[in-house]
Amino acid sequence: MSSNTSGNITCQSGFSLIWVIAVITIMASLTTAVLNMTSTARKNELMLTYDNQARFLAESGINYAANYASSILSGATNTPLTILNGRTITTGLGSGKQIKLSVVTSPTNAYDYIITSTGTVNQGGAFEANYTVTNLINAPDSGTGIYIVQSKQGVTTASPTAVSVSSSSLNDYTAGISFDPTRAGTGNLVASANFNNGVGSLLNGIRVYFTYSISSGSNADGFIFAIKNGTWNGPRDAGGPQAGVSHGSFLGYAGPGYPYWGHGVGLRPPKIGVEFDIYTNSGHSGSPAVSSDGRNDPDNHHIGNVFWGSTWSIGTNATVAPTNSYSTSSYYGWDDNVHNFGGANDKTDYRPFNPATSSTDPGGSGKPGLLSITRTSMVGTASPVPVRVEVVRPSSVVSTNSTNAHYNMYAYVIKAWQNCTGAGCTDISTDYTGAQPTLQYTLYLTAAEHTMFQFFVFGYQVSTGAETGQYTFSIPKIGMR
Repeated sequence: MSSNTSGNITCQSGFSLIWVIAVITIMASLTTAVLNMTSTARKNELMLTYDNQARFLAESGINYAANYASSILSGATNTPLTILNGRTITTGLGSGKQIKLSVVTSPTNAYDYIITSTGTVNQGGAFEANYTVTNLINAPDSGTGIYIVQSKQGVTTASPTAVSVSSSSLNDYTAGISFDPTRAGTGNLVASANFNNGVGSLLNGIRVYFTYSISSGSNADGFIFAIKNGTWNGPRDAGGPQAGVSHGSFLGYAGPGYPYWGHGVGLRPPKIGVEFDIYTNSGHSGSPAVSSDGRNDPDNHHIGNVFWGSTWSIGTNATVAPTNSYSTSSYYGWDDNVHNFGGANDKTDYRPFNPATSSTDPGGSGKPGLLSITRTSMVGTASPVPVRVEVVRPSSVVSTNSTNAHYNMYAYVIKAWQNCTGAGCTDISTDYTGAQPTLQYTLYLTAAEHTMFQFFVFGYQVSTGAETGQYTFSIPKIGMR
């Protein structure tokens, strides 16, 4: 009896032990499964977090490239966007994090750049996450030979053959567009040694051919083709009003411009402009007339020569620093494109005179310096309007006769042909003689001013106030005389 009882106890104990072991095994398996499930969920959660972080880094890389493009357009840097190709950013991102950029030129537009940005988190670790974003950025740069500064971004764009400006949705817009002809466009007969980063040697003068189109819906304000001395001006300098002020009438030529453009004092004289104006800013309230938009415009549509106004005080020493060579007045160039304004432009009053409709060439050609023309010849034309401009830079002074009004001054002759369609208009290797110029005017410069014009920068200045303006400019062809 005892033996039987003992045997039953032994069997039950053995069964209980097996059951306990089985339960422990099951529980262990369940625990492992639960742990595995918890680990997987946690891992998925972590990877989602890391993926989001990588995406944010990638998008930050695109913003980084966009900000760099804005710096190029504003003139804060002259280095092309392609400098970002292959750049890896780690500073300030934390351990194991980076942004890597790829920049390639679009096959359809030489000034469009395809930006690829890859963000990485936990680089080289078990939880490494990567995310890639691709975007397109238009950024003409010094490598293309086109320099653009503009008061509001996203309006001026360039292609290998043309520059388009649309201010239809932006008020108070100003842009300056300069060129290095050794890099931009084709057909330029300029030796590569003559230009360096957009600044050229003026030598005996230039011949330029370009076309422009102004859309039929454009009402203001116009543009100026400008040749600016390259001693004090660079391709990133521009005129226009100060930041936050509306003066479309300045056409990006007059006024101090924005503080971050070049030297922040506008386009400094000596300078030469051929104006194409489609909006009347009549009258002028005098000098310096900072608040005046009056340009003494004769009517809505006219072309004319402009130089600079009475508010500049040019030093006699062309080698001193620009800040010491110009007036410290805050009214830099406010009246530079006011017609019928300025001085006698002779040996007693060096200030140039911006011609009015009644003004004829003081050099004796009998041609006008300002001319009213019809709207249909400027705006909404069926094809682009061809223009030729020639500037003759003399090598010697006008006269050694001290009784001459321009004694010891240099006579610069500016000729312009509006709608130049004759044979030879596009030939920039020789002077054009196929037709009389539409405009011709002589500007007399002192020896110091002539020295400043050893170098030059050229291009378009354009702006609008509260109206619409849409323009397309060809890449100018330029030849040296």
